[in-house]
Amino acid sequence: MNKEEVTQEKQEEERYLKWSKYVYSSKRRIQRRVLAIERDIAHTILQFKTYKQSEDLETFIAF
Repeated sequence: MNKEEVTQEKQEEERYLKWSKYVYSSKRRIQRRVLAIERDIAHTILQFKTYKQSEDLETFIAF
């Protein structure tokens, strides 16, 4: 291997490292967004169930 091949190989390794960091950071960002959406959905469902149950209890008490 001559000097140019070694330099080119190092550059390719550096590009791969930058690319892999970008991919992993994107993956983490997407996972955080998905978890936030899931948490919001679960919170909304819980609020709906709580509201629905309290409304049903009021109906039973009124009649």
